[in-house]
Amino acid sequence: FPSHDMVGKYSNQEEFIDVYLNDYKASVLEIVFERGHTAHRILVYHKDPFYQLQIFRDKQVYKELKIDDNKFRELLLRSLQTAGVLYRKPANKEVSPCRTPFVIAVKKGEEKFSVEGCRASDESTVFSKLISDIEYLATMSKF
Repeated sequence: FPSHDMVGKYSNQEEFIDVYLNDYKASVLEIVFERGHTAHRILVYHKDPFYQLQIFRDKQVYKELKIDDNKFRELLLRSLQTAGVLYRKPANKEVSPCRTPFVIAVKKGEEKFSVEGCRASDESTVFSKLISDIEYLATMSKF
């Protein structure tokens, strides 16, 4: 983890986000986190003509659906913005290890950007909002 140098390659966060959004069909979004004693993973990727959104619980596919271009682009933008907010936060100097870690990763070709956080910290509000929005999208999808 992470290619924090990726952000350093660009002059600002908007330029960095634009790189992923300009060719968003080539992007893959992966979010990994724990809730309770359950490992969760959200994976979104292009599978012509739609995008596959898969939600895993303990390595088993819990929900799988297709989403359209606009929903994927919006989801990618929100994930990159969330990752950007968390990336800019100073490192937490907690002495105890994080029991509820999460990772937001976006990959496009050979480029990968990922950011780690801890749900037990003040980062959890921003991250939890993203997860709630994805889960809502999964229940409201018309495909």
